[in-house]
Amino acid sequence: MSSKIESNLTSEEQIPRQITGESRELLKSFINDGEDKRGNECNKVTQDLCDTICKLKKLGKSGSEIADMIGVVSENAVYYHARGDCTHEKGDMITYSECGWMRVKSRKGALTETLAVLYDTTKRTVQVHLSGDCSHVDGIEPVSKDVRYQNYKNKL
Repeated sequence: MSSKIESNLTSEEQIPRQITGESRELLKSFINDGEDKRGNECNKVTQDLCDTICKLKKLGKSGSEIADMIGVVSENAVYYHARGDCTHEKGDMITYSECGWMRVKSRKGALTETLAVLYDTTKRTVQVHLSGDCSHVDGIEPVSKDVRYQNYKNKL
C-alpha cells in the first residue's frame, strides 16, 4: 500500500546537506515519484532525520522552516523532536554519515581536535566514533589507535 506525499521540495538539490542516509534517500524518492513506499509510516521520523531536525533547530531555523525544508513532517513533529520529547537517542547527535566521514578524515590525517571543531562536538565524542564504540556499526571501519597516534606524530 503506497500513498502520495506532497512536498515543497521540487529537486534533489534542494535537500539540505544535513539530511543524510536513509532520510535523504527517502526524500529523493518522494521528489522523484511522489510515492511513499512505506505505506502508513510516512510521518515516522528516523534517528537520522531526528538528528537533522535538532541540528537545524540549533542553527536557528524555525519549526516551520524545518518542516518546509523536509517536507514530509509537520511543524508539530519538528517541535516534538527538537524538544527531545521523542524516544530517539539525543547524545551528541553525530549522524551515521558524519561518523563515517570522521573515520575517513582521520585515516587521511585529521586530528581528533580538528574533527571535534569541525563537527561541533567534544574530543571524547570523536574518539567514541573513531574507535567504533558508537551505535554506527555498519559502514566505514573504525580507526585504530595506531592510526590516530600516527596522525599526532605526523603533525609534530
